[in-house]
Amino acid sequence: MGKKIEELGPLYTIHCMGQTLHVLTKPELYQTFFDSPNLDFEETVFDAITKAGLINKALFIERHTKLYHAVKSAVSPLRSDHVSATMCHKFREQCRQFINIGVETSLFDIIKKCMYLPIIQALYGDNVGFRNKEHYLKFMQAFERFDRDFELGVQLPSIFTPKWKQARNYLLKFMISKFDEESKRGHDLTLFDELKIVTGEDAPNYAMMVMLAALSNAVPVAFWTLAYVLSNERVNNKLRAELDELLAENNYDFNPELNSADLKRLPYLSCCIQEALRLCAEGVVGRRVVKDFKLMGYDVPKGGMVVLCPYWAHRDERFFPDPLTFTPERWESIPINRMSYKQGFIAFGGGKSQCPGRFFGYMVIQKCVASFLLQYNCTAHSPVPKFSMQHLVGVQHPMEDFKVTCNYR
Repeated sequence: MGKKIEELGPLYTIHCMGQTLHVLTKPELYQTFFDSPNLDFEETVFDAITKAGLINKALFIERHTKLYHAVKSAVSPLRSDHVSATMCHKFREQCRQFINIGVETSLFDIIKKCMYLPIIQALYGDNVGFRNKEHYLKFMQAFERFDRDFELGVQLPSIFTPKWKQARNYLLKFMISKFDEESKRGHDLTLFDELKIVTGEDAPNYAMMVMLAALSNAVPVAFWTLAYVLSNERVNNKLRAELDELLAENNYDFNPELNSADLKRLPYLSCCIQEALRLCAEGVVGRRVVKDFKLMGYDVPKGGMVVLCPYWAHRDERFFPDPLTFTPERWESIPINRMSYKQGFIAFGGGKSQCPGRFFGYMVIQKCVASFLLQYNCTAHSPVPKFSMQHLVGVQHPMEDFKVTCNYR
């Protein structure tokens, strides 16, 4: 990365698809990016979110702050054990349904099938389910299309993305039907209720977008964590020893319902997840320039975007020696609650617009990765795949299958 900074300078400009992008390359400028009053996160995402969710832009702007705090409150660490009380159990149920023991299969496919339902129900309640397996797989197909083509769908006229539009409409119809069902029965307070308070009849639209944010990030991070762990015998053995020690100390069987106290006793698991997050971070994060200003002596005019690249930043040798290697131990000296604040690490953004669901997402990944490794011994049949680079915004997906064979422990 040092060579690229020398070649391109601390700030360079790209003109692409009608956008002017000013790219920051120096870590010393990251905090300016997150805190500058001349840069605005909301202005960056309004158009994309309102088009994808069929949401009125003026109302979204009006409600945005309340929405942010509603989501942050609903999935805060204080409520984590409550909203995910049966996460491990539901994940294992999905595993039993979709994993063919002793048969070579795609790990990413397994993880998606096994994580989608538990995450959706943690957010919106156990009553948000599916009629049968076929209904669930149809939902998955629509969601994968919506996620995969999101960046094209929100930028191009819908005539060029008819399948993305069809997937979006299917998911919205699904959320509306579940919202109607929930409103007719008594249930524990869920994110549905929080969204309804803030947005009224538009709640299903916002619920669909929150679901997109949750599934499209937590699921691939869990996949990459497992792919890197299963491909490294030393790391695999060390992590399994930590998990087995937790079982022995608590008299657990191989099917525990892990709580937040248990997760705090799995520091090496957190190191593995953090290292996977470092390597698979999104391509860019952006802020709209809302006022002319100077940065590093350069004029940055109103209207463009200033962007930085977490994928690039996380490969800076000054902060991450041997940056292309999966090395969980680089995080061992950092307390778990401070890992996301390590210099050079920006997976969750920063400033007032830091991801409101980061604690929930991290906990989901911890529970699902731990449950998977406690339940199965896996043999990897292929190397860790390359990143597809299709997701400029969001966690990277694998370019090719990562094949594994799973057997019960």
